[in-house]
Amino acid sequence: MGDGDWSMKELLLPLSLLLATAACAFIAHRVYRSPNNWHIDGETKELRFHNWPSVGIFVCIGVMCAMTGYLLMLGILN
Repeated sequence: MGDGDWSMKELLLPLSLLLATAACAFIAHRVYRSPNNWHIDGETKELRFHNWPSVGIFVCIGVMCAMTGYLLMLGILN
């Protein structure tokens, strides 16, 4: 790995991490856009999002998967 000859077995983990990154981004987007996660503040009458921990968890997992996949593609973790 790293000399330009990639086999399917060597690409399986980085590609699955890329898929996991895309899934995390999709889920974080869906959580953020869900109308159930927004409420109107009684004092200011503004819309407020109240589910930041769920979005943060999926963003962190997605970033970790993306960085690990990138490092695997560079051959640093081999």
